[in-house]
Amino acid sequence: MQLTAQQTASVFRGYKKELKLTITTAQASIGSDSLGIKSFISGRRFSRLKWGTADALPVTIGFWAKSSVSGTVTVVMSNSASSSSVSGSVSIASAGVPQWCTVTLAGVTSGTWLDDDGVGAQLLVVLAAGGNINLAATNGNTFEIAGLVVLPNSVAPPSLYSSLIMRPYDE
Repeated sequence: MQLTAQQTASVFRGYKKELKLTITTAQASIGSDSLGIKSFISGRRFSRLKWGTADALPVTIGFWAKSSVSGTVTVVMSNSASSSSVSGSVSIASAGVPQWCTVTLAGVTSGTWLDDDGVGAQLLVVLAAGGNINLAATNGNTFEIAGLVVLPNSVAPPSLYSSLIMRPYDE
């Protein structure tokens, strides 16, 4: 499997840029391989959620997505050692249609979650693996994503207000 990843003008209302993945060499059967987008969260920021303690708070992940393949996308939050994690899924209902995706993950009470300048948590959006969509199956398949947010608790804003959550990078 080979792909290109590029920052392009966004197709999502309220966002100037997006990340776009395009499959250039397909892999019809994913086997034990996987494909995903990973983002790291600082321990200082993530520690406020108290993961690894009895007081762990849930998080809601939201993002805009447009995929040329419909199906299930898994979202995984794990600690820096990948020894403790929780996952949930979102459905890409229609291929080629921008949609606001949200999933709430329960707070994890076990494991060591760093609270310093290191990686406090890893967020992974799985695009090809067993049980998920297989974005890698066909040359030219695309996945576009923008507006990724990790919010405390179990409430996400409606899609109309998603672009208002954060100040634009240039501000």
